[in-house]
Amino acid sequence: MYRKRNPQDSLFDMDYFLPPAKAQRLEASWAEAFRHRGLPLIDEDLFAPLYCEDTGRPNRPVETVFGVLLLKEMFNLTDMEALDQLEFNLQWHHALALTPEEAHLCQKTLHNFRAGLMEHDLARVAFAETTDRILAALGVKVNRQRLDSTHVISNMALLTRLGLFCETMRVFLSRLKADHPRLYGRVPEDLRGRYLKEDGDATGYGDARSAEGRRRLSVCARDVYRLCTLFRGTAAEGLAEYALVERLLQDQCDVVKKKQRPAPDDDDAGEGRVPVVLKAPKKVSSGSLQSPHDPDATYDGHKGKGYDVQVAETCHEDNPVELITHVEVTDACASDTEATVPTLEALARRDLQPEELVADTTYGSADNAVEAARQGSELVSPVSGPAPAAEEEPAAATLTAADFDVDPRPEEPAVCPAGNFSTAQAVPETPANRLELTSTDRPVRAALCFMRVRPSGIGRRTVMC
Repeated sequence: MYRKRNPQDSLFDMDYFLPPAKAQRLEASWAEAFRHRGLPLIDEDLFAPLYCEDTGRPNRPVETVFGVLLLKEMFNLTDMEALDQLEFNLQWHHALALTPEEAHLCQKTLHNFRAGLMEHDLARVAFAETTDRILAALGVKVNRQRLDSTHVISNMALLTRLGLFCETMRVFLSRLKADHPRLYGRVPEDLRGRYLKEDGDATGYGDARSAEGRRRLSVCARDVYRLCTLFRGTAAEGLAEYALVERLLQDQCDVVKKKQRPAPDDDDAGEGRVPVVLKAPKKVSSGSLQSPHDPDATYDGHKGKGYDVQVAETCHEDNPVELITHVEVTDACASDTEATVPTLEALARRDLQPEELVADTTYGSADNAVEAARQGSELVSPVSGPAPAAEEEPAAATLTAADFDVDPRPEEPAVCPAGNFSTAQAVPETPANRLELTSTDRPVRAALCFMRVRPSGIGRRTVMC
């Protein structure tokens, strides 16, 4: 049952029992700022959908649970380390406004709260609402922001190609055995014995030496095809694990017209021909299945398996601190180019759209720059493409007027391209006002240059160096 935290302070608050010296040190620590400026930013009513309205046991205060999660990330702790700090750390008690009796949570409470955030998409709401309040409280300017991405990996094993085949089929066979034992009985004993032990654990089939791995991959490809055709149109087709086997077949294999015969010494030599062949590794899409335990993970050629996280943050020189304003998880196989416009749109919905968005080259396509300008933001990023070739120095004889430093007044010496002052100069009485100069420049730099100078009261001059 949902219940807001009682705002009334307790008479048994530990702060009242501390010696004055310790109380002063506590008030000078981060815990004091968190208590009076951090906790009030948590809107408990946002999380009311996680609880029943009028039945069940009253919830632990959302302010406490959410505060523990914030401090856990702030100090980079595990769940159990954070709960230990909650139990015994006086600073945590003060920061969360708890008495020693109230300073207790179980790990399941944290787990269920996080699961509820994901189920109701409240993590995004909590981030946006809390961030907006922090921006307002600190007066952080958002008119200039930067956008970048980072690569993250979920808690999954990084499987080889052979390991991916074996684990995907093991997961499917385990679920099929539990949910549809009769259908499981249709699987040939030799096939299921390659991937699933009687206790449900994986066999050692995926741990082949490199010399044997290629041959076993061919066997696995044929086994995937056999499982798909065996259970297509049955009740097993409704299992999520079966969908992964189908996806694995499409990602990693090509179904051909001619049935392929297993080699005489292959492990499936007596199980018949199958019209399927392995795709070449280069032809497997980067969006293919990477793990049956995390089907949404994809592959990036530079960063590996996992996800990309797009992060926008303020970057104004007048800001006392910079804050992250937007976070979005995207496919690792997707280009950063596709994240620019959605990020600006998400910021605009929260009235945080920047006047200037600074980003790397991959974000700065011409289309993105035009669309950003249409929305009222200037996209600043390096220009993509090869670096310009270095310009060669001009030949010694190709001097231009810009190479000479000539003062239009005859009493000021002129300077040649080598940096030498003229040793003599004269202004002949001619209509063109010809100015002749002589300097000590090297002969290879000597040239005739015509410079047009139009100062007040002086006509055109010709300079020779």
